[in-house]
Amino acid sequence: MLIYDRAGKLVACTNDDALKPLGYESVKKFFSLHNDISEIFIQKAGYIASYDNLPWVLFLFHNILPQNKVLVQCGSNECEFLVKTTQLFSQDMNTIGVTFEKVVNNDIAAIAPTKEKTQIQPIKTKFKQYIDSKEHETSKENDLEKFSNEFRLEYEKSISFIYDFTANVKAKKELLSGDSAAIEAAKLKKIAENFRLFNIARTLETIENGEPNAPLLFSQIDKLQKKLMPYIKKHTKSPQNLSIAWDDAVKQKVEFDPNIAAENLGLPIELINEFVNDFIEQIKESKDLFDNAYKKNDIKTIKETAHKLKGAAINLCIEPIATKLRELQHNDDLDAMPKILIEFWGIYKGLIEAVR
Repeated sequence: MLIYDRAGKLVACTNDDALKPLGYESVKKFFSLHNDISEIFIQKAGYIASYDNLPWVLFLFHNILPQNKVLVQCGSNECEFLVKTTQLFSQDMNTIGVTFEKVVNNDIAAIAPTKEKTQIQPIKTKFKQYIDSKEHETSKENDLEKFSNEFRLEYEKSISFIYDFTANVKAKKELLSGDSAAIEAAKLKKIAENFRLFNIARTLETIENGEPNAPLLFSQIDKLQKKLMPYIKKHTKSPQNLSIAWDDAVKQKVEFDPNIAAENLGLPIELINEFVNDFIEQIKESKDLFDNAYKKNDIKTIKETAHKLKGAAINLCIEPIATKLRELQHNDDLDAMPKILIEFWGIYKGLIEAVR
């Protein structure tokens, strides 16, 4: 397994044969030939690759594509590989485990690393074309349909991404008005460009250059949120009961063997036990988050929190927790959330007893 951070930097590797599915005898051998694994990915719509301002691993962190696949040159053919991810538990959730699996019916026998680095034909990406084009500088502030089509996203998911971004900008209001405004603006500008929010990106660039344009920025953000809000409201439901009866949770029996996770991850059992204790603490902290999100009709936060916790549960081989979190993640009925959350809490109680 390769472990990456959000910047696309390889921070660790749990086994030296992690790249064997791609035809390389060892990770060490691969990086003697290449600087980064994205060098062998072919840029093509529907596949993960690195673009300007968008490292390839961000596709995995944000689930940008319907299916995580990469395209690699296999001799004279282009071969598909599934990219499987494991959400590694850490306090800030800024790392992710990655493995590759051959897509059935694709012949990868022809893959063989050579002494020369793979040559990727220079491509002026769609991001750059769109940003640099004078034609689009005066176009609509954001074209959700084009954004959705280019990355083959569901229209609903596009809106969700953009709304989350606007909320993130508003959460940084003090930073964007203070001494670190230029640094924060530079980070946010890249994301705004990727989302086709060019007016906002240009305002962020002026802040990056030292102009005090935070009021204009937040005016633009408010305007965009008003545009998106009808859709957001349309896809949420008001709960009949604004509180979760956590005390009703009945403790469930949970079987847990840390040796299984230790073997799967290739890590010492002592470290697995430490991860499990941290995971239990993370679940405990998530209780208030779930509760507050439910009170605010915020089904998206509930689903995203469940998704993050699920990755850690799968990684640690705690299947009962993972199964209930998966149900929570894919449930779109806000009225059904309390029952699922209470059942989840009962399993959580059982996990605490199992690890004592």
